[in-house]
Amino acid sequence: MKFIFLKIFILIFSLFPFVLLAQDSGFVREPSTTRYIKDIYQYVQDKINRNQYYINESRVNTTNLPWLELSKFQSTQQYFYSFVGDDTPVLRLVTIVAKVNDKNYYAEYLFDNDGKLIFCYEKQNDSATYPYREFRAYFENGLCINLLLDKEIIEAKNTSPYRTRLEVFQSTGKFYAQKFFADMKEVKNED
Repeated sequence: MKFIFLKIFILIFSLFPFVLLAQDSGFVREPSTTRYIKDIYQYVQDKINRNQYYINESRVNTTNLPWLELSKFQSTQQYFYSFVGDDTPVLRLVTIVAKVNDKNYYAEYLFDNDGKLIFCYEKQNDSATYPYREFRAYFENGLCINLLLDKEIIEAKNTSPYRTRLEVFQSTGKFYAQKFFADMKEVKNED
């Protein structure tokens, strides 16, 4: 009987440091909606990689000639989408690649099946304008539920300094979605 208690005692105390380590690791569980959005993003990326979405693309200044005020400017917009039932387009992802002189900007806007913006991502090397290199925002019902700057989670109570940037992302995502649907409506009317 003493042997069993000794084994249990040793087992408990041998696992005790791991329990403390797990509690002190600073692990933050992400909201389930964020995990769901990440799954949608991965699903969309997989379909893009297998060429299972239609792509509309718009390019500006492909020859990279000097633009306004002699700066070099290029921009590419890609709209990834599919069709449902009655040939209604469903926008899934918009990517924007822009280059202004030596500054590079890359942005993504992910939409759910209802056309609502659920994720935006920006990566750039413009340290003179932005204090971060990467910006990720997850949305639910138009509200930011998770914000990451350079892989650092920003708590909801601390997002107010980024409120303007979040609003810009939301309005820009809405603009690209409206532009896409207007273009698709125009194409459909030409048929």
